[in-house]
Amino acid sequence: DGEGYRMKHFAISGLALGFALLSRASVLVFLPFGLGWIGWHAFARIGTRKTLLGICVMLSIAGLIIAPWLIRNNRLYGRPFHFLSIGGYVLWIGNNPHASGSMSTVEGTPILATASKDFLTQLSRFSELEQNDYFRREAIAYMTAHPWRTVQLYGKKLLAFWWLSPQSGSWYPRLWLRLYQVWYVGLLLFVGVGFWAVWVNKDWGRVSIIPL
Repeated sequence: DGEGYRMKHFAISGLALGFALLSRASVLVFLPFGLGWIGWHAFARIGTRKTLLGICVMLSIAGLIIAPWLIRNNRLYGRPFHFLSIGGYVLWIGNNPHASGSMSTVEGTPILATASKDFLTQLSRFSELEQNDYFRREAIAYMTAHPWRTVQLYGKKLLAFWWLSPQSGSWYPRLWLRLYQVWYVGLLLFVGVGFWAVWVNKDWGRVSIIPL
């Protein structure tokens, strides 16, 4: 029936979300926006109760997909743990005296290679999770001591993520970089067309992520 059809699409969204989280946990950052978008369309069309039920179905299915990995991490490391053991390292890569907004300096030297000898010696004494914690503490200490530098680095990281890092094109012919830029700009144009279509369409439900 119609309700089953709608629940089916919530379930499919849960499958997609679960596998996306296993592939890249940073998808969680966009989850509130996705839920807000779904709720915006669904509340008016199928009511509050059915919408909340559908969202619960979606989140439950996603949770079932990622649960084995989280349970495995907890059993392996002996403490509650998330998806990857490099969160602290990634935070430190972007927030330290030699940070550039990417994994290496502007000259192409890996950021970790710029760390002091004492830092690396201390790091070598720790286990995997202790290293992760150590990186996180050092990163937070740097961010606390240099708040304005932290804001600047965040802007550089956003630019590197959504466009190009300072090292882009340094390991392959520049022509390849130009071809990539053309392809990426084309994608951005399609994104713009999508936003425009959503904005001008009078029936918002027709452009909803989930057919309701």
